[in-house]
Amino acid sequence: MTNQDKFQTYNYTSRKSELSLLAIFNKYIFHWPLFLIFIVITMSLGIIATKFKKPSFEIKATIAIKDSNKAPDAKSQVFDAIGINTPSQIIENEIKVLKSRELVSKVVREMELWISYAQKKDIIFKNDNLSSTALYSESPVKLVTTAPVSPEQLTVSIIDDENFNLLSKSGDIKKLRFNSNYKTLLGSWKLLRLNDYKQYIGKPIQINVADPEDVILSYQKTINANLSDKLGTSIDLSISEENAKKGRDILNSLIKNYYNSASSEKNKDLKNTLDFLDQRNASAERGIEGFKSSKGMTDISSKSKISLENLQSNDAKLNEINIQLNVIEGIENYLNKKQNGNSVPSTIGINDLALNNAISNLTTLQL
Repeated sequence: MTNQDKFQTYNYTSRKSELSLLAIFNKYIFHWPLFLIFIVITMSLGIIATKFKKPSFEIKATIAIKDSNKAPDAKSQVFDAIGINTPSQIIENEIKVLKSRELVSKVVREMELWISYAQKKDIIFKNDNLSSTALYSESPVKLVTTAPVSPEQLTVSIIDDENFNLLSKSGDIKKLRFNSNYKTLLGSWKLLRLNDYKQYIGKPIQINVADPEDVILSYQKTINANLSDKLGTSIDLSISEENAKKGRDILNSLIKNYYNSASSEKNKDLKNTLDFLDQRNASAERGIEGFKSSKGMTDISSKSKISLENLQSNDAKLNEINIQLNVIEGIENYLNKKQNGNSVPSTIGINDLALNNAISNLTTLQL
């Protein structure tokens, strides 16, 4: 075979490949309208998704937890080594407190989070949330409920500084007045006009009223609280909200109520401790008086050979010992009770670090 024959064979193979590609192209180009429709639909869906997609802001905060229960003694170090009373376990308890129903409920009710406001972008959409933008502090109106209400949705439109329209789901429009009491399926309520309302005149405002219990449960799930690191003593909080300011206010309210709750609990413990010590001190004083009477030491002036200063010193020591005994007796009585709703008695005056550490752990578990 000559070089020319080889060239002709190669040229034939290339031309055959070109014909195959052309045949495939001609086969599918016949359906070009379908490809064009698919491209148009895909681009349209992308534009719609971009237009109606609501931005979400992740708000974060960090709080430090003081480990007041850890005592720097050998026994405490042994407990730490086997995983008892470690900082991470203490912080895990605080995480449960931060996400507890009691604390989240305070935030929800304080901020009235079961009522939300949104500006409708298009009145055509009546029962969806895609065409609305969440309002928070920017809302030109505020719903005030004067009695227990049921979950409901209101759509209002500001007319002027005294009147607004209430738009029903059926399309009916009622002209109502601000700051007047009304009773509907929602319950008893009134609508207040806030400042900077003029830019919202004629624009529909959607007011959603939810069940507070559902909102509390929802925020218990959406508020994230995690240990910063295994050896750290801080908690990272985060929440995702469409309105960034609302998210910041929720976390700030949660932290404020957390510290207030801890302070209130400490004040309660302090009051119980003072009451406990007052009772024990009175009991100890009665015991000392009985002891002095039994020893014939009531009339100090008749015992001139006994130094007054030594007597006072001995009385003070005896009083201190009796108080310590009564404190320990009170703790023993508390532990022997099967049910006790009160706080653990304080160990003020007891210098035993092991006992103090055990009482601190019991207090933490009760909290």
